[in-house]
Amino acid sequence: MRKYKYSKRRKKSNKKTVIIIAGGTVIFLGIIVIIMAVITNKHRIPKNEFEPIVESDTTKSEIIETAILQAAQRLGVPEKSININEKSSQLTNIQFAVNNILPSEFVNYQIQSAIKNIGGKIHDAKEKGWDGRELQISVGTDNKITHKIKIQRKPRAVLEPAFVSIFIENFGNTSGTLAKKFFTLGIPFTASILPNGQYTKDVMKILEQYPHVERFVNLPMEPMEYPRINPGIGTILVSMSDKEIAQRTIESIEKIPGAVGASNYMGSKATENPRVMYHVLKVLKNSEFIWIDVNPSNENAYAEVSSQIGLKPQTVDIQLDSPKMTREEIEYKLYNWCLNARSQPVVIMKGRASDTLYKILSENIPILQKYGINFICLTKGIERRKHGVERSKNI
Repeated sequence: MRKYKYSKRRKKSNKKTVIIIAGGTVIFLGIIVIIMAVITNKHRIPKNEFEPIVESDTTKSEIIETAILQAAQRLGVPEKSININEKSSQLTNIQFAVNNILPSEFVNYQIQSAIKNIGGKIHDAKEKGWDGRELQISVGTDNKITHKIKIQRKPRAVLEPAFVSIFIENFGNTSGTLAKKFFTLGIPFTASILPNGQYTKDVMKILEQYPHVERFVNLPMEPMEYPRINPGIGTILVSMSDKEIAQRTIESIEKIPGAVGASNYMGSKATENPRVMYHVLKVLKNSEFIWIDVNPSNENAYAEVSSQIGLKPQTVDIQLDSPKMTREEIEYKLYNWCLNARSQPVVIMKGRASDTLYKILSENIPILQKYGINFICLTKGIERRKHGVERSKNI
């Protein structure tokens, strides 16, 4: 068979054409890449290792300084005793003294926690002296130090007082033995007692020996989950007539002689009903009682009624415990809110009578008293709140 040279030449020609096209494409793409790089570089801002101070940095520095001053206040340091000195536009020196009754670890923790909680950074922290009589802490943002803090622990440093009212409910549902443990804590506090609890009579008899314990009536009221959840004998129900509501309130008060106020036990449904609350509050007003609503979210439901009667509901600042909380969580709340009390006339805490809460209070109250925390009964706490008493003034 004859072989034609034409076929060979055709294959060479095709190969050459492919090479030319491929080369052209590469050159074209290369030109495009160069053009795009030039355009992009025109708009690119070089990134510095340390960004210059801008408004956001200044704001952050102010937030850090506020956190330091608040921590100092929590440690009982008077505002006038804090020395602030700007070394430069970028660094501020803060000096103050704390009473040496406060352990260095406790002081250090309070300062560092305050900074970390607002997103600041601890750059350095060290103690001087074998007993940690001086603390030096450098704090700031991630890339720079904004404040250097010098804290001296001195025996004569002023320790500003704080005032805390502890309000314990559910007495009567727990044994007289447990009640007596609370009554022997050695501090003024307020016990809210169920009028028809299983152990109410025992509690009232024991209470006669402890006049420093203030008495409230823990008024059982209908919850949303009733009757699945039942507050017990003597519960005030939404289905009752006006006369029945008033009578049941009177009966409950009479079972707790010496009481000066009342609080709701459960009652999420009853306290949302203006008619029910009108007749409850009217009896309390006539008895010159204080009313404290342990569910402050319900207060708006009967705001008009309470205004009409002239009995403003008082509220608690913090629920100290709950069945799901661990001992550590309760202790943290206790210390946190006791220290926060230095920034307001009083902090009112509510808890439920239990072995766990008793153990926490019995172990920590003596320590908190050393730290300048004064425990007062609820009526005195309400008076401080009402008149806006300054933190440094005794009632």
